[in-house]
Amino acid sequence: MEKGIKKIPKSYLIESAVFFILGIALFLYAMINHYSGIAKEWKMSPYLFPVLIAVFLVLLSVSLYSEGKRVSGQSQEGATPKIKTVFIAVLMMLGYFFLMPLIGFLPMTAVYLMAFFYFLGERHWIRMILLSAITSGLLYVIFDMMLNVMLP
Repeated sequence: MEKGIKKIPKSYLIESAVFFILGIALFLYAMINHYSGIAKEWKMSPYLFPVLIAVFLVLLSVSLYSEGKRVSGQSQEGATPKIKTVFIAVLMMLGYFFLMPLIGFLPMTAVYLMAFFYFLGERHWIRMILLSAITSGLLYVIFDMMLNVMLP
């Protein structure tokens, strides 16, 4: 291997490629079926949700690839989650589930995401606030406004 070039672990490459191919295939499937049928609005199309899933699959594949680049050359020992970490994550999710009806979708989702980012090791407050607000807002727009799904 040349000096300065990091080798991405094979598992990251395989997973990234699989999710990328699945995302592109699902996107093409949804596009072909949406435009080959009766003309209808996207928000009423049964193929809108597969398009959204396809976009998230492609984003996941890019994330896995970049994570592979980040961990290349590092020891993979201790990479499996510890039971305490899993337990805390499950408690946080249960708290989110039970508090969301009381507080509301947008504020509770933003607070939950900020807490989870902090739990995962993120310490840049501006980044945490922006990611939480943008993600909560996007979820609201996609599900409440575009798909007409009632949120708590």
